[in-house]
Amino acid sequence: MDRATIEPAIRSVLTETHSKTERSRADREGAEACALTGSVVRRRHCSMDIEQLIYEVGRLQDAASLLNRLFANSDEFPLFALPFNRPGRVSGST
Repeated sequence: MDRATIEPAIRSVLTETHSKTERSRADREGAEACALTGSVVRRRHCSMDIEQLIYEVGRLQDAASLLNRLFANSDEFPLFALPFNRPGRVSGST
């Protein structure tokens, strides 16, 4: 994969990550307001929404990391190359 393909994909993933993080912040503030007014049921729903957003952000970060690794390996190594098989790399190091 080349830079022209991967960079916009990574940018898109990071934009979506930012959007979900902001939505999570807004939901957290709503949950706090619900807690202050005594609406336990609504607070629970807000908390569940936040949990789902955090899960989705984690998966988006996984996707961005994978795209970044594909880009880093694209110039001289095949896409299926494992990190410990790369020349000049000590097995087990990160």
